[in-house]
Amino acid sequence: MSALRLQSYANGSKQWDEFLKAVPEELMALASICRYKAGSTICLGEAPVKYVHLVLTGTVSAQNVTVTGKVSNWLHMPSPTFIGDLEVLAERRCYATNVATPDGCVLARWPVGQFVEAMMDYPKLLLLFSRVLAKKNYGLSVSRGHAAFRPNLEKTVIYLLQYCETAPHEPGSPYVVQKTRTEISSEAFFSLKTLERCLYRLRDAGMLSIAKGKVYISEEQLVLLEKFRDDPDSI
Repeated sequence: MSALRLQSYANGSKQWDEFLKAVPEELMALASICRYKAGSTICLGEAPVKYVHLVLTGTVSAQNVTVTGKVSNWLHMPSPTFIGDLEVLAERRCYATNVATPDGCVLARWPVGQFVEAMMDYPKLLLLFSRVLAKKNYGLSVSRGHAAFRPNLEKTVIYLLQYCETAPHEPGSPYVVQKTRTEISSEAFFSLKTLERCLYRLRDAGMLSIAKGKVYISEEQLVLLEKFRDDPDSI
């Protein structure tokens, strides 16, 4: 797989630009391509970590499965991102959790040893690998840390602001929340009904718009959300 092939998956976003600059052509030439259908499990928690994956298309989800078979998706990761970054940097031999794809995805993968050697030779790749993991952990720290004990309306606002901070955006156009309500509720750790109530309350306050099920946030509405985050008594 050549660097030009990697370029063909990029969508012009800032995130993809970082990957194109940091992932060397020599490493891409060694990658194996894997395609997974919707609903497929990519790796199982407690299974040995054999590969590092780069998600080229689609979304992958970290999930927990109860003894009764109930699945809880608690972290949704759109491309481009890595699978195995936590385990490799923590020097753990087994995956921490299940990773699946809700809608199907295409991955590039390398044996762990091969990828680790590449990181030693290419500092930009090591920095990217570390940064991707740090961003995931930052989001979890926000949702499970200071936001966890706030009222649900405030948690919704914090989640939306965090989403807008990293989402691709054209100046002058609104942010579009591409995640489903189910994905948002599982990541924000409250029920779907609670999320719906919060979104419609924020819409009625003029802080966001909803059209055909999608949440839109203009730059003016983003300012209102930031004001509410700093002063929850404003509505």
